[in-house]
Amino acid sequence: MWTTLRSALRPCARAAAPRLRAYHGDSVATLGTQPDSASAVYQENYEQMKALVNQLHERARYIRLGGGEKARARHTSRGKLLPRERIDNLIDPGSPFLELSQFAGYQLYGNEEVPAGGIITGIGRVSG
Repeated sequence: MWTTLRSALRPCARAAAPRLRAYHGDSVATLGTQPDSASAVYQENYEQMKALVNQLHERARYIRLGGGEKARARHTSRGKLLPRERIDNLIDPGSPFLELSQFAGYQLYGNEEVPAGGIITGIGRVSG
């Protein structure tokens, strides 16, 4: 039975010619219009979005610090590396690290700060 099945599958495997993978985006139609960047509505939306993106980057930068100055100083005074410094030492030099959960637990506990929910998750290249 297995011999028959193997011989039936072999011609199919050989007949498959390598081809480029089709992606959903390849078949999506593009819109024929462009935004009017000179309009007042566009400029207002652009400025609001730019302010929100700057606010997001500012908050992410603060979270990447890993807590207040006092907590960081106490951690380093014990001869320990900060968690993101450990990650920088762990991943390959020059390799990017995509942090996934920077805003985990953001403002969850009111005034108490818990940067990144006390965890760091992400994707990076380690040893190639």
